Amino acid sequence: MNGNRAAWLALFLSATRLAQAADPPPPSPSVAPEAPAASSAVPAAPTPSPAPAPASPPAPPPVPARPGLAPGEAIVHVAVNYPDAWLETRAYVDGGPFQRTCRAPCDLTLQVQGLEARVVAEGMTTSNNFRFDPGSGTAGVRVEGGSATARRWGIVTLASGIPLALAGMALFAQGRVKGSTGLEIAGIAGLAVGGVSVGISLPLLFKGTTHVKDAKGGIIALGISTGSTF
Repeated sequence: MNGNRAAWLALFLSATRLAQAADPPPPSPSVAPEAPAASSAVPAAPTPSPAPAPASPPAPPPVPARPGLAPGEAIVHVAVNYPDAWLETRAYVDGGPFQRTCRAPCDLTLQVQGLEARVVAEGMTTSNNFRFDPGSGTAGVRVEGGSATARRWGIVTLASGIPLALAGMALFAQGRVKGSTGLEIAGIAGLAVGGVSVGISLPLLFKGTTHVKDAKGGIIALGISTGSTF
């Protein structure tokens, strides 16, 4: 009996070993190599280079600053249509002779407070006296000269025509009172000559008048005085 048990046990162990030899052990789970992890950071796009800025236009040259004016000063510009003309000035309060200030046309900074001026030229009627206003800006003066010769003859014809006309009126009146035809004719002749003389003097005086105008064209002085020496 014991021998049978030993035989059966030996047979069972042999069968077990054969079964273990026939069935290969289950393969161990293989671990796949890890793929390199994708980088979560997205590569930054290349920064575009800034476009060149458009060239700026060249800056305009600086405007020279106007020199400051002292109280009572003005920048004076004088233009004359006669050659060799002069701007002359003198103190308005003190009077005295005129002094040559600048040869026209000219530009200058002038102390004009309390100053009067005139413009003279060879062959031109001297302008009447005028004054500049002080302040900023430019005091522009244009002188349209009149002929001194025309003015001279205008004064002569006017000075002779008026007495002739008055004498003619007196003769005519006396002839009417006395009933003298001769006196009336003489009076009419005197009136006619005097009237013609006065009529001639008017355009001559106008041609001989010097006009001083400001920058806006307004007349600020004339040169028609008959009291001057000529």
